[in-house]
Amino acid sequence: MSRSLSKPLFLVVLALTLLPAVQRSAVASGAAQGTWAQASNGLYGGNIQALAISPDFAHDRALFAATMGAGVFKSTDGGNTWELRSNGIHFLQVSSLAISPAYSTDHTLFAGTLHGRVFKSTDGGMTWEEANTGLNWGHVYALAISPAFASDRTLFASKKTEGLFRSTNGGTSWARVTAGLSGINVAALAMSPHFAADRTLFAAAYAGGVLRSTDGGTSWCPADGGLAGFSVLNVAVSPDFASNRTVYAGTQQAGLIKSTDGGAQWYPTGLVAGDVTSIAVSPLHEGKRVLFVGDASQGVLRSPDDGSTWAARNAGLTTLGVLSLAVSPQWDQDGILFAGTYLGGVFRSQDRGDLWQPGSAGITNVIVRCLAASPAYGNDRILFLAGEGVGVFRSTDSGATWQRASNGLTHSMVMDLAFSPGFAADRTLYATTWGGGVFRSSDAGAMWYETNQDLPTRDVGPVAASPAFASDRTVFVGGINGGAFRSTDGGDSWSDASNGLPLGWTRALAISPRFAQDRTLFAGVMHMAKPSQAGVYRSTNGGDTWVRSSQGITDTQVVALAISPDWGSDHAVFAATSDSGVFKSTDGGDHWVWASRGVDPYFNTNSLALSPDYARDGTLYAAFTSVNVSTDRATTWSPLGSAPWTRYAAIVAVAPGNPHTVFVGTDGQSLWKFIAPQLLRRLFLPVIVRTAG
Repeated sequence: MSRSLSKPLFLVVLALTLLPAVQRSAVASGAAQGTWAQASNGLYGGNIQALAISPDFAHDRALFAATMGAGVFKSTDGGNTWELRSNGIHFLQVSSLAISPAYSTDHTLFAGTLHGRVFKSTDGGMTWEEANTGLNWGHVYALAISPAFASDRTLFASKKTEGLFRSTNGGTSWARVTAGLSGINVAALAMSPHFAADRTLFAAAYAGGVLRSTDGGTSWCPADGGLAGFSVLNVAVSPDFASNRTVYAGTQQAGLIKSTDGGAQWYPTGLVAGDVTSIAVSPLHEGKRVLFVGDASQGVLRSPDDGSTWAARNAGLTTLGVLSLAVSPQWDQDGILFAGTYLGGVFRSQDRGDLWQPGSAGITNVIVRCLAASPAYGNDRILFLAGEGVGVFRSTDSGATWQRASNGLTHSMVMDLAFSPGFAADRTLYATTWGGGVFRSSDAGAMWYETNQDLPTRDVGPVAASPAFASDRTVFVGGINGGAFRSTDGGDSWSDASNGLPLGWTRALAISPRFAQDRTLFAGVMHMAKPSQAGVYRSTNGGDTWVRSSQGITDTQVVALAISPDWGSDHAVFAATSDSGVFKSTDGGDHWVWASRGVDPYFNTNSLALSPDYARDGTLYAAFTSVNVSTDRATTWSPLGSAPWTRYAAIVAVAPGNPHTVFVGTDGQSLWKFIAPQLLRRLFLPVIVRTAG
C-alpha cells in the first residue's frame, strides 16, 4: 500500500532537493550586490610619467605625481606619503603635469592625458574639470605653463599628431599654433624663466631638432645648428637664461647636448650616450652649475660642472629606468630631489642625489601580472603576487597588508607564480621570469634561488606543479618563445617537453588533478604569425608528446586555461582567448563550445579561475575589463559587483575558504578584493527537520 509523505517531511525533502539551486541563486544575487575594496596597503609603485613640485615646497611640502593608469597622486609631507587626487579625471593615463608658479595662492595645476584631454584643478588637486575647448583629439605629451601665468594666463599643450596648442585664458579655450610647425610632432616644451619679457620658448621635435619661438609661441623656427641627426626627447632652459642663454636638449642614444647662445648652435656635453628622458637644473645654477638627467636605462646622472663631467647617482634605486625628475625650489639649502621611475614608483634623495630612498607609500599604480593564493589559505591567509617590473610581494593577512618578498630575485619581470600543493609543509613556491628563468623559494618567499640547470631559455612564462608534487617532484614551465620544459626533481634540473608544441608563446599550463594516474596536462599557445598553430594542446603522457586539441575554438589565441577540480568525473576544462571570450570542453579537450553568454563575445579575456568548490557550486570567474562570474558552469555570466577600476583586469584568483575569496589584479590600479554580502556567505541554508506526529 502506497503512503504519501507527511507535509513537514515533504518540505524537508523539497528543501534538500532545491538546495543546490538555492545556493546558486544566492551566489548570483551576492555577485550582483557585493562590492570591491582595494587591497593594496604596501603594494606601492608604478609608472611615474611626470612630477610637479610646489613653488612653495619649503612650506607646503606639496608634490604631484602623474601615473599611467591610476591618475594623479599628491603628497603634502614632502614625498613620505601620497593620496589619490583624480576626482574628475576621466582618463587616468596621465602623461604630463604643469603647476602654476602662483600655486600658493591660486592652487592651480593642469594634467594632460594619453586620451587627448587636459584637466584643470583650482583646489590643489582635490577636484578636476576638463579644460579642452578647442583642443583636437590626440595624446597630450607635454604641458608648459608661463612663469607669469598669474597675469598672462598662458600655457601650451603638445599633441602627438595634432601639433601645438596655446591657451591665453588659463585653459578655458585653446587655439592651434601652426606657423613653422607643419608636420612636426612636439615631444617636450620649455619656457624661458623671463618669458614675460623675452617671449621665448623651445620645443623638442620627435623627428629631430629643436624649434624656438620668440613671440610667445605664435611662430616657430628651427634652432638646431649642430643637431642634425639627433632625435630630441626633451628640452630644458637655464634658470639664468637671460644672462647665460643656455639651453639643454636630451636626446635618444646621444646623451645631453647644450647650447650657450639661445639655441643657435649646439655642442655635445660630457654625456655622449644614453636616452635622456628628463633634465633637472639646479635652481641656483650660476655658481653651482649642477645638472641632473634621468636616463631610460642608466638611472640618474649628475654633473657638477654644467655638463662637462658626469657620474651615476643610483645608490638606493631599485630600477634604473627614470622617466621624470623634480628638484626642490630650495635645493641649494635642502638638497632634495625626486625621481619618477618606470614601474618602480617615486624615489627621493635628501643629499643631492647621493642616496635614494623609496617614496611611493600610497601610490597604488602597480601593474599586477600574477597572483596566487596558498593551498592552505584557509589557515595561513598567505597570498603572493608579482607586479610588472617590481618583483614579488607577500601578504600573510588575506591582502590587508603587503611586504616585498624579492630577496634573491635577480630579475624583476616576474611572469607567473605557483605554489607546491604541499606548501603548508614544504613552504615551496616557484617564480618564472622574463630574462632570468625559474626561481624557487623553500622558505615561503623569504629567499629565492635560480633553478635553471639544463633549461635552454631564460624567457619563461607559465609554471605549474603536479598535484602529486610531494611524490613525483614534477614541475612544468612554458617558454615565451615556445615549447615547454619539465623537471622531475623539484626544479633542480630541466628537460625539454616540447614534442608537438609550436614555436609560439606558451601562455598557459593546466595539469589534471589526477595527473599521477592519467598523466594529462594542457598548454595554451599564442602564435600571431601562424594562427593555425595556436590554440589548446594536450598531453596524455606527462608532457612527452603533445597534440593540438582545439576543435570548436574559433579564436585560437589562448591566453589562460582552467581545469575542473572534479576532472575525474566531469572532464571539464576551460580556455580563455584573446578576442572571443571563454570556451569550454566537457570531454577532456576533444571538443569545445563557446561559453561566454552574458559578456561581450569579442572582448579580450585575460584570466580564468575556478571556485575550489566548483564540483558543488559550479562557479568560475573570468577577468575581462571587469570580473565576470558564472554560477552554472560557464553557461551564463554576469558582472561580479561594479568594478571601481578603469584599467583592465589582468588576473583573477580565488582563495579557498568558506566562503572563498576573489581577488583581481589590474593593469595599473593594483589589487582589489571582493567583499561579499551576507547572502553570499550563507552558502548552506539551515533546514529545520520536524517529524510528523
